Amino acid sequence: MENERMLILQMVAEKKITVAEGVELLKALEPKKSQPRHDGHEAPAAPGMPAAPGATWQPPRVDLPEDFGSKIGSLVESIIGNFGFGFGDGYRFEETFEGSFGDVAGPVAVDFATHNGRISVEGWDQPGYMVKLIKRVRAPSEQEANARADQIASVIREPAALSVRMQGSFPNLGMAIIAYLPKDRIYSFKLNATNGRIEATGLKGTVVEARTANGVVKLDAVGAERVEARTSNGKVLLRTSATDVTAHSSNGKIIVIPEDTMGDARYDLSTSNGSIRVKSSPPDGARFEFDLRTTHGEVRLQAPDLVYEVNEKHHGMRRVKARSGGFEQAAKKISVSAHTSNGSIVVDELVTWE
Repeated sequence: MENERMLILQMVAEKKITVAEGVELLKALEPKKSQPRHDGHEAPAAPGMPAAPGATWQPPRVDLPEDFGSKIGSLVESIIGNFGFGFGDGYRFEETFEGSFGDVAGPVAVDFATHNGRISVEGWDQPGYMVKLIKRVRAPSEQEANARADQIASVIREPAALSVRMQGSFPNLGMAIIAYLPKDRIYSFKLNATNGRIEATGLKGTVVEARTANGVVKLDAVGAERVEARTSNGKVLLRTSATDVTAHSSNGKIIVIPEDTMGDARYDLSTSNGSIRVKSSPPDGARFEFDLRTTHGEVRLQAPDLVYEVNEKHHGMRRVKARSGGFEQAAKKISVSAHTSNGSIVVDELVTWE
């Protein structure tokens, strides 16, 4: 059965089937449990109990484990990682280029886009930048692969802009982008990947947009006015001082560690199948406001001096709204809105990255 699971996940990674189809196939591999027969008559009574008059049979609700989606995302990412770029063996080529940005007052626009490979952006102390492209090509011969590799990347270098975008037939091509940028500059980031993780570390920007279809999004010590992190199958890990944050995953957990901000901050967190974790230690005396909702899961909120507005649970739904004491008068306010349909929400001081 394990071989069948790996085959299904490989097919998802190679985009031979959709993620939804992969989930259904994985569910079909699970051992079947006997269920009551639905024949339109009264529901069968529990052992030792009479049937309720007029009762009709209802199929039992199947609750997926709260980490089911996270496991799917992690396994897809594992398949991609094991095969390098999601499509198996191929020829590998590397290209490195260096440069420097001009003396411009505004933010430097960084636009990276790739398929079947990761994006890694890290701040360093050097005055210029360095970018490494790792290309994989599946072709009948090394000569043909080399010819294709030369045309994979479109690179644009300007005094206030750096763009690296992959082009070509994606099923047979893959490219990783690894960049080191001066950490004393301000940037505007657009990072887009398919079948690969996105990481950014130790950088400041006006806007950071990080999106991938199958992989983790990890932003560590990233400060910005606005951060948007999205993935369909994988975790979102944020340690940021951004003032406007949106994080979304379809099948994966979200972990957020807010850092100091220049003013008020807003976090909008959502996932369909996975848990949400938020560190509740207020940075530099900030006060929190929480609006937490889950459909099938628990909410655990542990923060000092909370005043509850809503604390309810009914029909499988759980919602908590609360504020720190003195929220309205605080110089810095952090508002956290978190929603998941299958998973728990935990807010406490012990939240760490996994």
